[in-house]
Amino acid sequence: MSSLANNAFADASMLGHARTILPGHVETITIHPNRANTLASTIDGIAQWRILPGAAVQIHLEDGTYKIDRTLRVDHPDGVRIQVVGNTSAPEKVRLVWPAKTDGVYVGTGAALGRLDGVTILRETPGGNDNGARDNASGLLAENAGVLQVGPAVVVDGFYYGAQARYGGVIRARAVQVRHAGDAGFFAYNGGHIEAQESSAVDTHDAKLALGSGYVAEYGGTLDASGARAQNNALAGFTALSSGAIVANDARAMGNTQYGFYALTNGAIVAHHAAALSSGRQASFSQGGGSITGLGDGER
Repeated sequence: MSSLANNAFADASMLGHARTILPGHVETITIHPNRANTLASTIDGIAQWRILPGAAVQIHLEDGTYKIDRTLRVDHPDGVRIQVVGNTSAPEKVRLVWPAKTDGVYVGTGAALGRLDGVTILRETPGGNDNGARDNASGLLAENAGVLQVGPAVVVDGFYYGAQARYGGVIRARAVQVRHAGDAGFFAYNGGHIEAQESSAVDTHDAKLALGSGYVAEYGGTLDASGARAQNNALAGFTALSSGAIVANDARAMGNTQYGFYALTNGAIVAHHAAALSSGRQASFSQGGGSITGLGDGER
């Protein structure tokens, strides 16, 4: 935001009232983890603000734990110019915590969030995700042409889907880390698209349904996982199903229980210069029109 010439700091009295942030200005709202739903209330409080092109509003999160009891829905008309930023040097110090059965951050119906960065997104899941998808919440969720832009200092931990884009939604999540998901760490479903280059998905599993892949594209979903790392997942590192497509060039699948790369029912994975290491069953498997290309014998 160095190109924005003027900086200002808003306080609580400015929330809930109409304002216009002019081009060249960035308005910063600093919040502290001293009460429930602080972040959600702040998003609600700027609903009447107009943020003109060339301006920005940054919601700065001080270190601490933020308990949030509902999905954080971003539907501001100028959401592309809204940033939610915690500690980009140590995202583990800013913890956003949701209860079970609740999605985390959501954009939909043409909405956008311009930046989410410097946070760890957690879900309280006693017993983990081995529940047969009864609790299939997403940490990051975009649908219906919504666009969610996530910075590299973000960790998503404990959601059934770490990041899910569906029905034309887009998530940009380069270098994001997903841990302890259920079905999929990153899930591009039914026309959704995820950009997850240089990201990682680790320890994904749902034992009850025998699921758990680091990266999944299904029903026409598309996923760019170039340079990504999928490790210790229960089914596969990278899975393409039902005409879903994954680009996994330079990716690494390591220590996955069954397969490194897995493609069924016309799913397609392109994996030039990729590697599958220490797969429990085999490095790659395709069937029913599924295809895996570019994964050379010397790279397995």
